Amino acid sequence: MDVKTAMRGAAAAGSRLPAGPAALLLAAGLLALLALDPPPLDGWGRRIEDAVARLLTPPPGEPAACVVTLDGVSPWPPADTALLIDRIADAAPRAIGIAACAEAPPDAALEEAVRRAGNVATGYEFRFGGAGGGDAAPIEGSRIVFITDPWGAHVRRIPRAAGIACAPAASTAAAATGFTNPAAGATDARGGIPLVCAMGDGVYRNLALSLAALAAGSPRLTLRLSGGAVTGIDIGGRLVKTGPGGEMRPRPSRREEAPPVLPASDILSGAAGADRLCGRIVLIGGARPGEASAAEAQAAAAACILRGRAIGSSRLAAAVAAALTALIPAAAWLAGGGMRRRGLVAAGGAAAAVAAAILFLELRDEAVNLLYPLAAALLALALPPWR
Repeated sequence: MDVKTAMRGAAAAGSRLPAGPAALLLAAGLLALLALDPPPLDGWGRRIEDAVARLLTPPPGEPAACVVTLDGVSPWPPADTALLIDRIADAAPRAIGIAACAEAPPDAALEEAVRRAGNVATGYEFRFGGAGGGDAAPIEGSRIVFITDPWGAHVRRIPRAAGIACAPAASTAAAATGFTNPAAGATDARGGIPLVCAMGDGVYRNLALSLAALAAGSPRLTLRLSGGAVTGIDIGGRLVKTGPGGEMRPRPSRREEAPPVLPASDILSGAAGADRLCGRIVLIGGARPGEASAAEAQAAAAACILRGRAIGSSRLAAAVAAALTALIPAAAWLAGGGMRRRGLVAAGGAAAAVAAAILFLELRDEAVNLLYPLAAALLALALPPWR
């Protein structure tokens, strides 16, 4: 070996970071990113979580909700809406929701039809931004009375409204009410359906949440708070998992099915049989632009709540993600160094334990952020110290 070759080899050896410190730096950097979970990356983490959930989630069965659209003129005459509610109620649905919101004077026929049905929840719209005005009167039919930590009810992560933009129709006769429009940017970067919103000194519920409570036959609804963040919403002993701001994340399936949509004219004419409505949550959506899609979103959310298909997060899931992120570089270092055999055995045992933990958590509808463990695995294979 000549002097030039020896010097080149010494320089390459001196520029290479030892395997142990390299593994430590890789694990520390990825753990810091996992703790921060910055917005540019958390969306990718959600996509990976959804892909894993689709593999483990069976296709949905029969739709738990459907939408009836008010075709024709808008807004519908109150007398026609009252007749529609009577026809829907005759089919014995689990609950009826009115997502259409139009300013109209009180109508005795409509209120009587809502009262006869007994399981109707009406929707209203919040006004966001600016200072609250005189229209900020609370909607008592959707106010959450039971809160585990009343002093933490005004956490900043819950969206806050300035007032009421559109009051619910026939709200005095309805069994419950609920808002239908989330604040702009109220959902987190990973997506979610806001189930609660704050206004004044109260916290109010989404129309889908009110409908699910009616369908479950449970008037008691409890907002669970811990450490200034929402941990879930209890409906008669059934916990709906949410994010820290009260947003619900539906569990994806291999075959997504939107709620069936029926024209109101088919209900009134009898073209749509009672079997299309019986035992389901029925959302009535308006003919104005956006009202039908809003009703479909509320119907899908109510069905998700009833089926318990919301995905949550827990400390155990966070611990599993952190353990994966730290152990993968360590296992790669052991497997590529002098302890190759022992490292391979350790890596295989850790992989089996982690796979079992992820499966256990997924079956409990707990999401594990696999973005950073996958990044650790790819970097461990690409970096030269243990290759």
